[in-house]
Amino acid sequence: MKFNNIVKLIFLLIAFSIVALVTSKLTYNSVAGKAKSEMQIKKNIFAEERDSNQIYFNFKENINTIIYSIKNGKNKDKCNLKKINNIIPINIKHRSDVGVYVIEIFNKNIENNQRCFDFIIKYFDEKYKIRLNEMIESINNEHNIIKKIEKNVFISSMQLKQRESEKYKENLEKKMNIKLIKKNEISFSDFIDLLINNNIVETFIGGGYVSGSLTDGTQFYTIFKGLFNYDFLIRKLYESQISINIIDIDFEKKIVNLPNFPRSEREYNIKIEILKKKLSLSPYVLLSIEHKYQKMKYYNYLLILLIAFNLLALIIYLIVNKKFLDMSKNLLNKITN
Repeated sequence: MKFNNIVKLIFLLIAFSIVALVTSKLTYNSVAGKAKSEMQIKKNIFAEERDSNQIYFNFKENINTIIYSIKNGKNKDKCNLKKINNIIPINIKHRSDVGVYVIEIFNKNIENNQRCFDFIIKYFDEKYKIRLNEMIESINNEHNIIKKIEKNVFISSMQLKQRESEKYKENLEKKMNIKLIKKNEISFSDFIDLLINNNIVETFIGGGYVSGSLTDGTQFYTIFKGLFNYDFLIRKLYESQISINIIDIDFEKKIVNLPNFPRSEREYNIKIEILKKKLSLSPYVLLSIEHKYQKMKYYNYLLILLIAFNLLALIIYLIVNKKFLDMSKNLLNKITN
């Protein structure tokens, strides 16, 4: 009787083991695995732009912002990750020694993980270009304001110069006793001829002009600035024993100096060109993307099913065969005692 019970138990265990084997074959493909995806990324130092210690695009701030928004479920349509223990499984680590940011995603679907990485990369490109375009617009606006101010200063300086020039000319005309107009002007060569022929009675020198009176009472003026050395001309006049009145030789010092307009045109143009060229760059350097899919091995899965089904078979057998159950209890008691 005991032998028959043992045989029945063995057959029952074999039958349940076969069921476990068949079940493992049919269900293994549907067993869920876990995908671990990792992306390593760092900032592109050639894309970074600084001005007076101001960073136009802050890489660290932007990468933390996008990871935080994904972690809090704000980009479900772009990064579809299922929550694990009520938390979206994405993490970021910063290896400060090499300046690398490691982004990890734990999920069941590699395709979703890759889609999430693609979204992060696209986010960086878009944010970077938006920021640079904002900076270009800001610099252009700033430049236009400065140009307007400088233009007003330039016009004011020109007007001031003109007023000063006219005022100086009026004073000069009074001192030189002649109107500096075209009909009173003679060429410098004619002036030299008059000087050689002793036809000049009196001269006035000032502001690059020589004026005077001829022996017949006619008044004249000529322009000598830039043609002769001042000292040479004065010496010649003294040699001719003509009356000389030196009014003012240094004309330029009486005129207001103009600003160098526009001072910063070249600087602004260079800055704009640099930013425009940076638009063709990416703010990041993508070092690597790796996906590892972890799933229980088939033989481990089969072993678990075999143990579970055989335990179930044993429990059923013990419930059905009470005598065998009692005998097992007695045997267990003897062993423990």
